[in-house]
Amino acid sequence: MRIFTVLLFVFIAQTELQSQTICENNFAGGIYPCDGYDLFFYFPLEEIGGGEKGNDCCGWTHEPSGREFAVFCRSNGTAFVEITNPLQPLYLSELPTETEESIWRDVKVVGDYALIVSEADEHG
Repeated sequence: MRIFTVLLFVFIAQTELQSQTICENNFAGGIYPCDGYDLFFYFPLEEIGGGEKGNDCCGWTHEPSGREFAVFCRSNGTAFVEITNPLQPLYLSELPTETEESIWRDVKVVGDYALIVSEADEHG
């Protein structure tokens, strides 16, 4: 449940949120549909590598340590954020696109591997 709450922030419009926003009447901050989940933190796309849009995300837990991560697809690549502390997520790194920007980039984590696909030409 905590991973879903934090993953919600990648799909939010460019708004400056500075702290936890409680979900009330199925909306966080009166604007964002939340289905009972609070919005813990928000990064504008510019702070996690940029791109025109964000379009998919997936969570992963490092089993030995219990650390939690979110992998975010953006139109110009993929961002990696540690969300172990959901009130203080840490942007770690990005994997820029190898070809061209595309809003169709998806990620699924299988075991310890993030599988990233795109409909960009020559993505592979």
